[in-house]
Amino acid sequence: MRPFSFAALSGRLRTIGLVAVILAHPGTAGAQPLPAEVSHWVFVTGQDKPTVTLIDDRTDRTVGTLDLGLVPAQVMISPALPRLVATDGQARGFVLADLGVGQTRFVPLDFPARRLFLSDDGLKAGVSDLADGNLALFDLSDGHRIARFAGLPRLRDVAFGSDGKTLTIAAEGLQGLGLFGLASGTLATDIPLPRPFPGGLAAFTKAPNGRQAFARPAAGGPIEVVDLKGAKSLAEIDAGPGSLTATPSGTGAYFLVANETAASFSIIHGEDFKLGAVLAAQHGHAAIYSGWFDSVAFLSSSDEARLLVFDLWRLAKGGDIALPSPPGPGTVTADGSKLYLPLAASRQVAVIDIRHRRLAGLIAVETPPAAVAVAGGYGICH
Repeated sequence: MRPFSFAALSGRLRTIGLVAVILAHPGTAGAQPLPAEVSHWVFVTGQDKPTVTLIDDRTDRTVGTLDLGLVPAQVMISPALPRLVATDGQARGFVLADLGVGQTRFVPLDFPARRLFLSDDGLKAGVSDLADGNLALFDLSDGHRIARFAGLPRLRDVAFGSDGKTLTIAAEGLQGLGLFGLASGTLATDIPLPRPFPGGLAAFTKAPNGRQAFARPAAGGPIEVVDLKGAKSLAEIDAGPGSLTATPSGTGAYFLVANETAASFSIIHGEDFKLGAVLAAQHGHAAIYSGWFDSVAFLSSSDEARLLVFDLWRLAKGGDIALPSPPGPGTVTADGSKLYLPLAASRQVAVIDIRHRRLAGLIAVETPPAAVAVAGGYGICH
């Protein structure tokens, strides 16, 4: 096992007896809940480095580092347990870190771990190679494998169902979304869409309530709202060509769409999926973030050193927030109060005060940061 480097955390960590957990109960019932200390950590990955920097979101100071043993392409932190999972997208296995005892281990697989995903309750992890139809599920309390599936269709996107009994998938050969039964190991339901889309569906995002999904065609354009529980299409959002960046807001009150072709930002009401406003934006969209009780949204750019601000309650454009350099993939804290953005060119992490819509600080890091993750996150479901 690989130890962490917790230079600034000695004496402040609650540790967990991992062996006692495994012996006491082989499943999630015996797992220690997420310690308060870990729930405040912000995890910053570095470009071409296996080291992750830890930031305390209460002080916005660096409090330690951890070595994953691989350069992560994807990092996810359980909102329920002190567990981190990471993959480089190529190795036949993934890293499972116990943040309570300060140890990591490599969990081997017989296929490349190209995609990680967590269950809504944060107690299980799924891993797939996508293209070759292999998938395995793991219990995060002790890391034991729950199930192994092979022969799935070529997957484009996958997520746990909120019922814990199914996986929602977008795959080649399916015009709509599929519900894969975990008990049967077969495609239980193929949710049809009102009309076919060239190339099928490329990806989907689950609503914060977990009962709906927003499915995006491979060619962009209209976005389908799918009722996962009722296995039917609810509505179609006329997003237009070039609408490749779209997400529900943290509470689901709005659905937000950035159109690259039109350089626009659309605010759609989540209750009836009717258009609220179409506002001027910019080209080079990277990501959409929302926060502070869904009062505000931010649109980042892959090549512009700024954030565009949109007032969701007023359905209006706000001011821009200037940054030292273009931001990478960031995250919003679970309470919706802060947005953390990696700034690779300036070797900093930007802290955005969401309530006051301003740059609150810059945290220097040794390695150019690649991405930021937290345990849970504002409205994160998939």
